[in-house]
Amino acid sequence: MRTSFFLFLFFIISLIHLFSEFFGWAPVVVWTKILLMPLLMLALWRGLAKNEINISVQLALLALVFSTAGDLFLLAEKTKNLEIYFYLGLGSFLLAQLSYCFSFMRSGHHPLPVIWKAIYPLYYLVFIFLLIPVLPPVLLIAVMVYGLSLTAMAWNSWRTLTGKGWWAYAGIAGAILFLISDSLLAINRFKTNIPHAGFWIMATYIGAQYLIIQGIADKSRSKLNFVH
Repeated sequence: MRTSFFLFLFFIISLIHLFSEFFGWAPVVVWTKILLMPLLMLALWRGLAKNEINISVQLALLALVFSTAGDLFLLAEKTKNLEIYFYLGLGSFLLAQLSYCFSFMRSGHHPLPVIWKAIYPLYYLVFIFLLIPVLPPVLLIAVMVYGLSLTAMAWNSWRTLTGKGWWAYAGIAGAILFLISDSLLAINRFKTNIPHAGFWIMATYIGAQYLIIQGIADKSRSKLNFVH
């Protein structure tokens, strides 16, 4: 993804947001969080040539739309203290994970190393096992479905591998950060308080979204170059 004004602005707003999370500047947290995913969406749109915006990129843009909705619902839950917004946020991020999953599936073959075929299912089982004692049945089912979609997204992120050095793993690293971010969120919400939880959750979330988008953009460009 080429550097653009929107990408530069995304990094600046991300830094302001993380500082605000760490120091507890609530109004700044709200307004910067609202801007994050729309700026990344614009950065992806402007960072690619028109002929590079294929179906995989379009699905990634859709994932960012759903992520924006998820961010807004979770913010609404904090301000209005209504649990329904948490479920709406969870549903929005479920749609975001599915959009990323389908985006990855349009990226090509699936060179998943054998060890990772064990790591991803193991992560899912541990994640659910830790939450079983603390979640009511309805919420547990919702979290199980979301965790499955998240794991499938990470599994398929290997399709973004371009084979051009360590940066070729950007999309894969981003998917792993998404696993970490959502795990931190779940542990902090349902198990035990994590010091500066908002900072760590958002640091991994922002990194995850950026690296996934970078991986999809690089894959789109490399496929085009291969064809030409």
